[in-house]
Amino acid sequence: MSAMTEDRWWQREIVTDELDECCDAIAAGLGIARSAVGTKGDEDHRRGHHRSQEWILNSQWCTNRSYTVQSGLTADQARHIAAIDITPGVWGTADNRRKVAAITARIIAAMKSGELDFVFEVYGAAADLTTVTGYNNRENRAATANSSHLDHVHAGIDRRKLRDRAALARLASIVIGDDMSETTQDEVHDQHTFVFYGGDRSSGKVVLPEYRDTTPLAGRVRAGNSEVEQLAEVRGELAKTLAAATKLVAASEAEKVRDAVHLAAIQALGAAGGADVAPVMTKLAAMEADLARQIGELRANLAAAEARAAAAVEREEHLREQLAKAYAAATPS
Repeated sequence: MSAMTEDRWWQREIVTDELDECCDAIAAGLGIARSAVGTKGDEDHRRGHHRSQEWILNSQWCTNRSYTVQSGLTADQARHIAAIDITPGVWGTADNRRKVAAITARIIAAMKSGELDFVFEVYGAAADLTTVTGYNNRENRAATANSSHLDHVHAGIDRRKLRDRAALARLASIVIGDDMSETTQDEVHDQHTFVFYGGDRSSGKVVLPEYRDTTPLAGRVRAGNSEVEQLAEVRGELAKTLAAATKLVAASEAEKVRDAVHLAAIQALGAAGGADVAPVMTKLAAMEADLARQIGELRANLAAAEARAAAAVEREEHLREQLAKAYAAATPS
């Protein structure tokens, strides 16, 4: 041991059980060695979240006594290590950097959405795999760090949260990518309600938790403005139109047969008695034209109904696809 590691402030540093469990979960979820997920810094770490605040304020080896220092900590919290480093692959490889970039992007997205307010900073590879990206959560701004972060993800944590098992489990879930955030859960819930139950969620937007209907879906009644109810209405209209069209077409065919019989009878009478059948023929032609007009209007209505039904079906399929993707993204592989 060196003088630095033998120092009492080094010896007093604590990695909480909760942080250890978070690291265990990350390693297991990513399928990597537990040693690839670190917490307490080595002798090269002389400032920041990989050191306890007590060490930062008291150790002779500290190089920055303000960075990551928080006010109002308990004596126990001041001893906590507050960082996680993750190396998901083989250091220096493109595969490792792709994994680092994916994890970093997930964490940054969750930080920006408010899911990880207790994660104060994160650094890792950007999508181009050559730039270090990051986010400062306390100042709500982009951040960066040295090039070593191309090959490992660094997350600095609120020193008050190192015994918060639920919060650290949330971080592990987002790192692994097998969990749907609370915001996403709400979006999927409200989108599902919008599609199948309508009501005050007919806009499809997220509803604040205090206004969310917690009635089990199986016990709800679909409102008239739900997507499926509107689709059912259009399909019902289409069915009625089709039935009417079928009936009218059948009637039209019957009328044509009767017209032919009447015409033959009139022509026979005219030939036998020498009567002028032209007025009767004109009237029959007018009746046939009117019938043709009615059939044309009905067919136009039918085409419009078919178009509305097709649009409703397409809308429903699109929404079902959105829901399926959201649920798939939320389901562990």
